[in-house]
Amino acid sequence: MVTTPVAISKAVLDFCREVCPTARPVYLQVRPFRGAKALDAFENVDRFTSLSGGKQQTGWIIWEWPDAFIEAEHHAVVRLSDNTLREVSPHDEMRVLFLPDDAATFDLSHDTYARPSIRKATSTDLVVAQYLANFEARDTFIRTKMNLGINILSKEDTDEIMRIENESWSLSAELFKRHLGFVSQKPAA
Repeated sequence: MVTTPVAISKAVLDFCREVCPTARPVYLQVRPFRGAKALDAFENVDRFTSLSGGKQQTGWIIWEWPDAFIEAEHHAVVRLSDNTLREVSPHDEMRVLFLPDDAATFDLSHDTYARPSIRKATSTDLVVAQYLANFEARDTFIRTKMNLGINILSKEDTDEIMRIENESWSLSAELFKRHLGFVSQKPAA
């Protein structure tokens, strides 16, 4: 299961260099402000900076499923006036690994979706490759269908996203079994 890397290993550092060659990842303590929402980093940073100062620092949160894959998720934190970084969005973890990237811009006034996550297998396991390909299919579906402003999906589109989601659950269960020794339970529909 994805989590903040315990250490900045060679594999993590090499991956970060592929994502943004000019930056180094840094651990940040998670310090959300009252009213910050999970999974809404860009809005949280905008609200925090308008109330307390600082500016948006875009980049990537680095996640790792040990012995399976590494992921860079488009994200933003606050750069304070003293040039320190602050993670103002809530997470299930006490610290995150953040990779600053000034080129990974996001503007609330016109950007609809964050940039696609970047993932790289760290295992030769075929299930890992299938899992990552399934994520790519899901990301592509969301960007092509939802970016068009389509609020009601056709039956074919609904069937397709349900197929992708069901495949994701099956692959996730297999990864849990192979890499963690147990099987996750699919939530009730």
